[in-house]
Amino acid sequence: MNYLSPTLIGSNNFNQLLKHPIISNPITIKSETANKSYNDLFHTFTLPIVGDYCHNFVLKSNYVIKGYIDPTIMVDYLGNYIESITLSLNSRTVLLSTIDSPQRIDSIHPQNLNIAPLIKLDFLNLPLLVKCVPDSNFLITVKFKQTPPMEYRLSYDLMLTDNLLYSDALQKEYFIITYSSQQINKTCKPIQLSYNKGKLTLC
Repeated sequence: MNYLSPTLIGSNNFNQLLKHPIISNPITIKSETANKSYNDLFHTFTLPIVGDYCHNFVLKSNYVIKGYIDPTIMVDYLGNYIESITLSLNSRTVLLSTIDSPQRIDSIHPQNLNIAPLIKLDFLNLPLLVKCVPDSNFLITVKFKQTPPMEYRLSYDLMLTDNLLYSDALQKEYFIITYSSQQINKTCKPIQLSYNKGKLTLC
């Protein structure tokens, strides 16, 4: 990478120009720690500035049993209450990705009762670099249609390289990453994030 003009990075050269993670640890954030709006319909999580990359976001909760109609179990679950989930930069108004409400689930077969339902959040096709931009925050906001009656968790993979100072080195670089960003109705569009010497902006 050079310091005068940005290095352009995308899905074709991401693995060649940036270090490979060698360790992946799951991170879980409980819903009770989210910053909630006055009406409890917006829950915002600020991603901690740790690790080199983060990726593979999911929301997890358990089913709530409502009754039985042979041979199925009537249930409620987190996704039935969600209107949208967004990934944004520094504030909820700088949107990077928006995901529509998950598929509704009202009944399951008994053999699936102990399988916790996962809501995959495929915001971007490439990992986020969180630690090399210490003055910026990535926010994940869940917008509910009504307050959910169950607790839930936000989980994702925190990935580390073999160099403890790698994120510090990236803070001195200037590069632009082109991501494929999921939008409403399961559409995608390209977005670019500029990582410029520790400062992050949406191009």
